[in-house]
Amino acid sequence: MTNPPPRGSDLSCYEPYAGRYPELDFFAVRIEKRKTDRSAHREFDVIAVSDKNFYISEAKSKPRPEDVRGFLEALGEIGDYFPESRDRTVIPIFLTIYLPENIKIHLTRNRIYAMGFREGTMDLLNFEELNPEGSE
Repeated sequence: MTNPPPRGSDLSCYEPYAGRYPELDFFAVRIEKRKTDRSAHREFDVIAVSDKNFYISEAKSKPRPEDVRGFLEALGEIGDYFPESRDRTVIPIFLTIYLPENIKIHLTRNRIYAMGFREGTMDLLNFEELNPEGSE
């Protein structure tokens, strides 16, 4: 089941990252999707779409290097599952509660945002490395 985020939701906790947030056209959790040619299917943990961006998130409770490799594979095929992503900037985010440093390094090298707990709240743990000037 897909539900859009509620209108007027408080997204102020994300202001350090974007300053303002685009209106999402689509938001869904745990989507089972077939490729457009119907040759395969895959589960996606979180998909969100705005006018300019296509957000894709992978969530793991105990992240391993092979999970990052699997996410990279999914990113390489994203246009086959979601043709609308081809006209947008794809923003990959890997989510976990605890993120080992070696996984954070692997994600950063592959230009994937790492989201995990920092100081009691979920935060992008490699935002500064991926955005040295603080721009989106």
